Amino acid sequence: MQNKNLSFMVFSLQEAFITLVPYLFLRAGCTLLQIVNHEWEIINRSLLNAGISIVYDIFPLLLTISIAASISKNFHFRKYGFIIPTLVFFLPVSGYLQFSNSHLIIQPENTVIAAILSPLIICLIVKTCAKLRTPLMQPAMNRNDLTAISVSALLSYYVIFLLAMLIRDIKNSFDINLLQELLLTLGLESQAVFHLITSHILWMLGIHGTTTYQYSFDMTFYQQDIFPGLPYGQFFSTFIIFGGAGSTLSLIIAIFMTSRQKHSKVIARYALPFSLLNINEPIIYGLPIIFNKYYLLPFIAVPVINFSLSYTVLSLGLFNIINTDITWTTPPLISGYILTGSYLAAAWQLFLIVLGVFIYMPFIRRSDNARSCAENLAEYLNISEKLEDINTEYESYKRHEKITEEEVILNRAINDITEGHLTLYYQPIINLKDNSIYGYEALLRLVKENEVYPPIFLPAIENAKLEAVIDLWVVNKVNADLEKWQSIHPAPPVSVNIYPRTLESGKNIDLIISKLSGKNCRIEILEKHCSKRREIILNALSRIQAASIPIAIDDFGSGYSNLSMLGQISPDIVKIDKSILDSSHTDNGLILLKSICSTCKEMQFTTIIEGVETYQQLRRVSELGADAVQGWVYSKPLALNKAIQYQIQHEKNAR
Repeated sequence: MQNKNLSFMVFSLQEAFITLVPYLFLRAGCTLLQIVNHEWEIINRSLLNAGISIVYDIFPLLLTISIAASISKNFHFRKYGFIIPTLVFFLPVSGYLQFSNSHLIIQPENTVIAAILSPLIICLIVKTCAKLRTPLMQPAMNRNDLTAISVSALLSYYVIFLLAMLIRDIKNSFDINLLQELLLTLGLESQAVFHLITSHILWMLGIHGTTTYQYSFDMTFYQQDIFPGLPYGQFFSTFIIFGGAGSTLSLIIAIFMTSRQKHSKVIARYALPFSLLNINEPIIYGLPIIFNKYYLLPFIAVPVINFSLSYTVLSLGLFNIINTDITWTTPPLISGYILTGSYLAAAWQLFLIVLGVFIYMPFIRRSDNARSCAENLAEYLNISEKLEDINTEYESYKRHEKITEEEVILNRAINDITEGHLTLYYQPIINLKDNSIYGYEALLRLVKENEVYPPIFLPAIENAKLEAVIDLWVVNKVNADLEKWQSIHPAPPVSVNIYPRTLESGKNIDLIISKLSGKNCRIEILEKHCSKRREIILNALSRIQAASIPIAIDDFGSGYSNLSMLGQISPDIVKIDKSILDSSHTDNGLILLKSICSTCKEMQFTTIIEGVETYQQLRRVSELGADAVQGWVYSKPLALNKAIQYQIQHEKNAR
């Protein structure tokens, strides 16, 4: 469960950065405008810089709100009840707002770390309080009105504020002077490598690596010559970070050449113009690269390789430095030519960019072929068997694909399953001839805080084509439950519902047969699903019947009835849908019910009528010659232990 929470936190962080993509493109556009205006002064520089600084300064605040909103959605917290305490924590611990000469000013420097950590810390507090059943944060989680939240959660906010002040004091007392002094004793090359790796690790954490390093460590080495006439800063921007940190220009080209993900290509297309000017925020935050394990290695390795190779080439004296008056936004190839006055330097830059493309390409493929939500869900449900064809079926739901409404619904469904403890309940089926138990039907249920809920998540699972994950979990669960049942009392037949999509895989059929054969189980398949890909389903059902596992057509008459289908499938059992029974109080409805029962009897199918809720309905179906009934007139679905006790008691009463 801890791994699951961590996974949702990482997913929330990525989702939050993707949500900020429009702002990030606006911010990149402001940077570009500032560069152009610096050369030609189209707008008054002071006025423009003041306006752009506002755009830059609000980033930490927007980020912490975006992360808090994403976490509140994925962990099912009340949005404002989570965002408000996050801000109460963030503002003092980060020092984002400060008083100076009786004026409130914004100090955004070095506050991004606090912006990321604040929602995560509040999330941990909420989860911990929920486990300990303490009242802290509870008012904020259970009310919708913003004013009511603020008043009722005052104690919670006060505690969080005190915690933030304590953490701020600890942070302010942290001294990195010793580390800085150690770095200053190292050579320029060692300081450069430390800067290169540290700043890129910070970028991977969603923190502006260059700016954060500048505020945290001594940067005098940046202006020192790493080669005669070539400062390290110029070397860094010209030969190492093509497109910005991570050499993201290589990444963008690799995405165009390799990726199958629509979202990745869209972000890459819009980020390309900025990347040509070494502005990389759109691609880093929009893809996202941050917290992405598939891009961690190449994002750091490509700049390190560029550094090593370029350092070697320049050490050999292949290029002569003639002009270092080049801004960091000068596009690659152009910057190499201006720096050296030689096309050879531009060709070297092109070589490094192409090399970076080939380094990034296999990692992009790995990201494209990453485990889908299907496999994550299978892991949560402890299904060890490999599912066939799930990745191709579910390609649009990849974790790093565009955040869509369907993915949000599926995310909530998986969260419901993992948080709510998916389980099986069993509803008895009673034989009308001797009042014995004909069997049980296994039904999915969610149990949360001692409350039982129906499987309302199934439509999302079906839309995502993940039925096989649920079906295989049910098969494993029934198998385990029957072993426990058999150890207490002879187990009756149990019906298991299986989706047709699951039966389209030969390996899945083999797994079902291996688990249920000889276990006195039946397979139920919904009538409405039988008409889809009929030949494949018929062959699958024939294989199951050949393994001595009976087949039941479920919900027969629910709107898709086709009597010829009964001849093709030749099921062992036909379960007549509740809607047919409910309409039997009318003359035509009764005729229809009689006709179906008569036809099934003539074809020697066992007939079970579902949804029998009253004694009047029970008498009616008994007169029609049905073999068995299922419904609340006898029992609602029961947990395993209660189902076993029901069987024992029913058999005693029948004697």
